[in-house]
Amino acid sequence: MGDLSAIKISLLQLYPFKEEQLDHFAGRLTFKKLKKRDFLLKPNQISGSLAFINNGSLRFYTNTERGELTINFFTEHQWVADIESFLIQQPSKNYIEAFEPSDIASIS
Repeated sequence: MGDLSAIKISLLQLYPFKEEQLDHFAGRLTFKKLKKRDFLLKPNQISGSLAFINNGSLRFYTNTERGELTINFFTEHQWVADIESFLIQQPSKNYIEAFEPSDIASIS
């Protein structure tokens, strides 16, 4: 299991959760190591989870007629997802790719 302290701090900044609630949330997390250039999401996939970056960084981008267009970079202790795809459960048009080796925790 990965380090949960940064995740708990992130959640407590949003709401004063009880320790029992945080533990329940933590029990639903899955941990994954991404190598540089591994994809968390590709076009036509539906974003089915939110991911917290314990360490590393991810690049959120799309392809245009002019080439790749970076939309955002996500770094340690940030949450990442294609929110539009996640919320409406429609295929994404975007990529989420590890910019460097990264450890993430995901919840579906």
